[in-house]
Order: sequence, then structure tokens, then C-alpha cells
Amino acid sequence: MMKKLMFFAAMVVALFASCSSDDEPVNAGDGTAKTVSLSINADLAAASRVGFTPDGGGLKTSFQEGDYLIAYFRTADGGWLNKSTILYYDPASANGTKGTFRASNVVIPEGTGLLHILIGTTKGGTPYIDAAAGKCDLIDNLSQQDGTLESAAMHSVFQADIYTEGNLAYNKDNTEATLSNVTFKPKTSVVKIDATFPEGVKVEKGTPLTVTTESTYNQVQISSGNPGVKSLPVNAEGEAKFTIKVAEVNGNVATAYMTIWPGVKDDEFAGVNISATINGKIYTGDYTKTKEGKLEAGKLYKMATTLAFTAAETQKIWVNDNEQDVVAVSGTGDTDTDWLTVAGGKIHAKANETGAPRTGTITVDGVPYEITQVEAKDFKGNYTFTTKSFAATGSFIAANDPVSLDVTIGEPRKAVTLTDADGKTKHTNNVGIKGLFFDAVMDAAIEIDYANRTAKMGVFYDARAEEGQLIAADGAAKGKYARFIPALATRTAAAWAKPWKFDETNLGEPNYTWGWFTISADMKTIVYTNRVNNNVEFSTVSQYSSTMNQIVGIDIVLSATNDATATVSGYANVYQTNPKGYAGNIFKRK
Repeated sequence: MMKKLMFFAAMVVALFASCSSDDEPVNAGDGTAKTVSLSINADLAAASRVGFTPDGGGLKTSFQEGDYLIAYFRTADGGWLNKSTILYYDPASANGTKGTFRASNVVIPEGTGLLHILIGTTKGGTPYIDAAAGKCDLIDNLSQQDGTLESAAMHSVFQADIYTEGNLAYNKDNTEATLSNVTFKPKTSVVKIDATFPEGVKVEKGTPLTVTTESTYNQVQISSGNPGVKSLPVNAEGEAKFTIKVAEVNGNVATAYMTIWPGVKDDEFAGVNISATINGKIYTGDYTKTKEGKLEAGKLYKMATTLAFTAAETQKIWVNDNEQDVVAVSGTGDTDTDWLTVAGGKIHAKANETGAPRTGTITVDGVPYEITQVEAKDFKGNYTFTTKSFAATGSFIAANDPVSLDVTIGEPRKAVTLTDADGKTKHTNNVGIKGLFFDAVMDAAIEIDYANRTAKMGVFYDARAEEGQLIAADGAAKGKYARFIPALATRTAAAWAKPWKFDETNLGEPNYTWGWFTISADMKTIVYTNRVNNNVEFSTVSQYSSTMNQIVGIDIVLSATNDATATVSGYANVYQTNPKGYAGNIFKRK
């Protein structure tokens, strides 16, 4: 079936204003700078494969509604005049491979001798004009493609460079101009990939194929019609990787189409590796180019290879602690664990009653499945908390750097669900930390993202006066109410600094927030990483009215009452997130 190729890429019209001068060109009085209605009579070179059938035959060349031209005005010797315009295709002008594009109120700058023209379409695509590139370079990211002929078409680039002398004609009152004899030629080609998988392997449309080769570009930044120095990989040296989705499947043969930028080096695509991962199994195959030298633009090349099983990729899955069937598989299981089995075509996990997260691996038909059972309650237990401490009146521990405390993560003081400052996101305080300050409990929310296999703990900073905790203590803290609030500082480009505040009890609305700790892959370490050399971003108090909203530690403040009249006069302890010799504030499971 004929598949009509649409020219490369939609581009946001507003971008052109930012990569062209808004000032009128200087008119020296000789009439060479004109504001006119401009028409461009365009044609497509007969050799251009503007439309493809899967076998490369049945070529069809035509413009279509929605196409437009981007014309860059240049001097006859190729200099840029920093002015561009857009002309839209007139469907009524269709005549085989020919068509007319029109625009009104076009300023043709003084000194124009050459038009550099690219074809675009409003029907979508990926290339775009980079307004910051100075010359309005076109960036065509070829590294990610959908694999269909239509997708390959959207990545295809067509270009014309036409001298105005002898080709640009004005009407007698210089209000209309027509540029003729404009023929577009392709700058890209398309590769048809036919990958044959072993019999019995089920390949589906959309399966990613990884194509790895050398001596070519997988991202092209085009200046003056040719790849610029910012194209990747630099100078087309080293590995160029493409991810192309399967577009068609016929039995065990998968077909995909990819746009390439040919003519870079003689050894471009000399050797190609194609791989795919299906149900945890990795299949690979190689292709050797039969054509000598550089590839040509405007061609449909064919690349056929047979893929074989080479390795298995571990399938990592997180689930809760309940007994359950985890995933459907085919085959028998081999494992050293006593809680993972294969039954009824599924991996089955027994309930996790260990009181801690656990991970086990079972191999089915050569594919390892790494199963992790985890819930918030599994993080309850005894920990060592390491920090940098400051101390004042009513302190629990003395100032020290670093210092370690024995703490316990257990039941929360109040197991409540509250809305964050964005008015939408809700967090549930499902654990409590005891041992940070006498018998007070700092609540926290442990959240687990099973799909992305990540876990985090948000310690709960509650500045609300009525939420103070009467502590059992002697000395200056006796009879006082404690609150856990954020230590605040100001973000700098690389870290944080003054101004800072360690006794702020008016955070805004709401008067609470969470500071998010990362839970390590082995689930034994919970860390709030110190910001050094722009390595991380801190949690912030977004509702706080000051730019001094970076959370840099845990403050404990004391008050004599537990109501709206409660006042504080400084901190009792601060646990700052820059202990000497450590990455930040750390809870380490014992």
C-alpha cells in the first residue's frame, strides 16, 4: 500500500521571531529592501524518494496541505542576513511534483542574493529550529524514532538554495514577487530494517530495536545545509546509537524504518549491531554494509539480519508483603530461596513476615526474576542516626560534629493523611522516629513507588503550635512542649548559605511540610544528602514567603504552652545535614 511521506517536522512559528531580527532592514534608498507578497514556485527533484512503498518502489512526489517553507535570506556569497520568513503551501496550485507557497507582507532585506529554504509540515514531527543557535540551526534528533515510514518521513530533511538573480521577479509596482525554478533535494535517506528472530519468539509492534554503529550522526544540528560542530557524536566519531520501534511484524520477521544522515564518512554504517530485549531475553545480530564508500541521500537502503539469543536481562519487580502471584512466566523455576516458586504458569511469592524488606531471585527459562517484597512497616526497627548537632537551652545532646544517636523507627505519633502545600498531593504519616529528642516522636511518611522501584521517607516538620509534645525531661526542658521544625537556609548555585533560620514556627499555609530522605537500594540506609557542588536539590518549604526556604536539617524548638499563645526563643537542638565525613543526615539500620 502506498504510504505518502510527509516532509520533516512541525516547528513553532513563534520561534522564528526570536531567531530573526525584529528591526526593519536598512534601506539605502536604492529600492532593494522591499515589503511584498512573496510566492515561491517549488518542485521536488525526480530522484527524491518523497514517498515510499515498503519495497522502495512506486515512488510518489507531491506537496500536501499543511506544508510550508522556511526561507532564510542570505547574500549571494552565502552570508546570513538574520531574517527569515514562512510561506504556506497553496493546495490550489498542485501540479504533480510542483506547487506554490505564498506569504504576504514579506520584507526582503537589502543585499539578498540567495534564499536558503527548508520544507516543514504542520502535521507533526521532531526536528525544530533552535532559536538560541544564532543562525536558526535545525536540530534533527535521529536517535529516537517510531519505526514507521511516516516517522521516517517526519525526520527527513529537504533543502533548496536558490539565487535570486534571474529567478526572483517583481511586478511593475514592486508589490508582488515570485521566486521560480526552486527544486528541493533530499539531505537524508531511509533504512529499512528486517530483523529475523528465532522461531517461536513473539515480537510485537512497538518493540524497541537498538541499532549501534559508527561514523555517522544520531543527532544532526544543521547549519547552511550541513551538520555543524554540535552534531552528535562529535565529528561522527565513536558509537552512534539509535532506538527504533518495530513498525511491522510478519511471523518472526520484524520491520522498522529509520532516517539517517548519509554521506558523512566512507565507513559509515560499515558494521551495525541490532539488538532487542523481549521478555527478559536479549537477541542480537550484526549487519555488514555491502556498498563501498559513502551512502547517498534520497535513497531507501535495506538492512537484513538474523538475531540470536545472547543473554538474559534480570527482570526486577517490587511487590507488597502479601502472598501473591507476581508475574506470568513459561517454564520451571530455579531458586535458592524458600519463598519463591513457579506454579500454574506464574511466579508465586509467600507472605513476607520477616519484619524487613527482602529480595530473592528465581530463574525461569533462562531469565532471572529479582523479586522484592517491601512495605512501609518493613522499615520499623533500630537505627543509628548520624548528624551534625548544635545545642542550646533545653538540649537533648551536646553540640558535636559528627554525632550519632540510637533511634527507633516505629509507630507514628499520629497516623494521619495531610495535604501538601500544593493543595493536591497527600502524604500519610505511617511511621514515627523516637530517640531524636527525649521521648518525643517525629512522624514520617514512607512512600514506595512499586512501578519505578524506589522508596523514600519524608520526615514531618510540624510547626503548628497545638501539635507540640509534652516531653519527659529534667533541667531546662522540663515541662516544655517540643516541636520538630525545618532548619532553613538559602540556596546558592553550588550549595547553601546565609541567611538561615533555625527557629521558624511560621512556615505559611499549611504550617507543616516534609523533608524527603532517599532510601538506599539495599533498604538499610536512609539519607538526606547534603547539597555540595550542585549534586542534589534540597526539599523546600514552598509556601514560605522567603527565599530562605531550603531545608538543611531538623530543628527542635521548645515552648511553655501548647496552644496559639505558644512562643519559642531559639532552638534546643539542631541536626544539620553536613556532618563531617558523611554524605548527609543518615539513618543506618542496625
